[in-house]
Amino acid sequence: MEAASYDHRLALRAERGFTAVKNCGIGEVEVANEEPSALSLAIRDEWQRALVSALSDLDALHREVVALRFYGNFRLEEIAEALDLPIGTVKSRLFYAVKKIRKNILAMEMA
Repeated sequence: MEAASYDHRLALRAERGFTAVKNCGIGEVEVANEEPSALSLAIRDEWQRALVSALSDLDALHREVVALRFYGNFRLEEIAEALDLPIGTVKSRLFYAVKKIRKNILAMEMA
């Protein structure tokens, strides 16, 4: 497991309010934490900056599909209808946008 993905998962768990895992005999139970730690806030802010930077590197056509899918929670069919595009084009743009975002974020981590 890569350290960056582990840190990201920890930040997401902390953001959602879960920071501890306890074994209660029948399995592990997550215990809610009232306030996120300073570290989890810093990690979340760093990831948000990286994501905004990666999104800004996309061209408008790809950014629009990403925004509708992940921020607007539109289904692929709804995006195709809204943009008057074939579903295959929507899938292709989404695939290449996510691929480029992933590449840009990994490049930022290595820098």
